[in-house]
Amino acid sequence: MNKSLKLLLSGFTVSMVLFTGCSMGKTSILPKEIVANAMEVNDKASSYYAEGKILVFENDKVASESEIKEWSSLSQGKYKRRSETISKSRGKTVTTNNGEKVVIYMQEDNKALISKALENKGLTDNSQRKQAMDMLGSMKNTHEMSTLGEEDVNGMKAYHLKATPKQKDSIIGTIEIWVDKKNWFIVKLISQSGNSKIQLEYTKVDFSTKFDESLFNQNLPSNVKIEDLDKKAKENKKKITLTEARKFIGKPILYVEKTSGYDLKEMNLQMYESKIVTDEIIQDYYKNNKKSFNLSIRKEQKLNEKDKKDNAKLQGEKDITIRGKKGMFLDDVIKLITWSENGVSYSFMIEDPNMTFDEAKKVIENMKIMP
Repeated sequence: MNKSLKLLLSGFTVSMVLFTGCSMGKTSILPKEIVANAMEVNDKASSYYAEGKILVFENDKVASESEIKEWSSLSQGKYKRRSETISKSRGKTVTTNNGEKVVIYMQEDNKALISKALENKGLTDNSQRKQAMDMLGSMKNTHEMSTLGEEDVNGMKAYHLKATPKQKDSIIGTIEIWVDKKNWFIVKLISQSGNSKIQLEYTKVDFSTKFDESLFNQNLPSNVKIEDLDKKAKENKKKITLTEARKFIGKPILYVEKTSGYDLKEMNLQMYESKIVTDEIIQDYYKNNKKSFNLSIRKEQKLNEKDKKDNAKLQGEKDITIRGKKGMFLDDVIKLITWSENGVSYSFMIEDPNMTFDEAKKVIENMKIMP
């Protein structure tokens, strides 16, 4: 398992609360009476102030603890947000979205990240009900949902729901969710996977409070180091041709011919300013104008003993033989096939939910070599 995928998966559970995008109609994972209650909730009741804690456990011991404060305002159909996180290990981080740009200020490092693209993607423009329903909908195919009754969480009446993975070694693991009946705000969440556990709990949520809109703008210190994420993203990503990709890797590479029914719509060189994640070529393939899969290509790395431990298997990985080589298949929230061939590492990520493992394997077996 390459390190970039591990980094991607490490924050998946908490980010699902905010960033998933399934529709309300796909949440049949929930009992009908709970869905009916959620449909009656007014989405406009989304301005709030909240306080809470995030605990991360490793082997039943607290590995990190963070205090959080959040402000959210719905104005003219646009959500504005501010969050403040304080932890012993990372200090204080303030994130704001004023409807035009996102600013992330890391006080300990005296550094700020700024992006208009993040705001434009609408990642934070969802009501609390939609966030909760989308999160539950995203687990429809991977988890079984059970209702454990109604409970009081810090003065809030909540449904207690439990999502149990259908697959024994699922990456996401078991998730318990307490969702406020009145406003469909996730007031508590516990995610357990292997020896790791994440617990998010709000100790205070106020939907009636009013606050100044200036909260959503940050006055950064004059000596702060500012990094433009949009500019950096453009600098670190560029379109290339198959010939250029072959030259960058320095060895013959695989690709999928158009005659296969899949069209190589775009190919980019993605560069990372990191010692952990290596640069890669990403090929995006479409069928009938719908994205089917992407193929990531990297120079194969020789791993030392430490790197071998870091690249240990994830839960749910299965050994396979692909193109006559040893490979791995991950069938979970992310569907992925990886293998190495002739000094080149490949990661085939399935994007089309209707694409089966056998179909993906057939595409891989019939790939052609760019000499």
